[in-house]
Amino acid sequence: MIAVEDVKNTALISAFAQRWRLLRITSVQALVDTIEVVDHLVRLSNKVLPVKSYFNAAQDLQRQTPGAHVCIEDEFVVACAYLDVVISKSG
Repeated sequence: MIAVEDVKNTALISAFAQRWRLLRITSVQALVDTIEVVDHLVRLSNKVLPVKSYFNAAQDLQRQTPGAHVCIEDEFVVACAYLDVVISKSG
């Protein structure tokens, strides 16, 4: 996992996102929001979960906040890569 202080570091996130040019990122702020949500989920989780579980939970959390951006698959993948999330290999 990445350091807590780097979760909201917009400059570092923006530079990291430049490496993922083939993936669609709606905006840097949307990516920052997704990273914050995924980081929150991973820190709350007491076990390694399948990627689909993290993705569904992240979208559900974002939908509960009125006006919040709901992450797309590409943003979620970049967020997981940035956070260096450990994901289960089995379903």
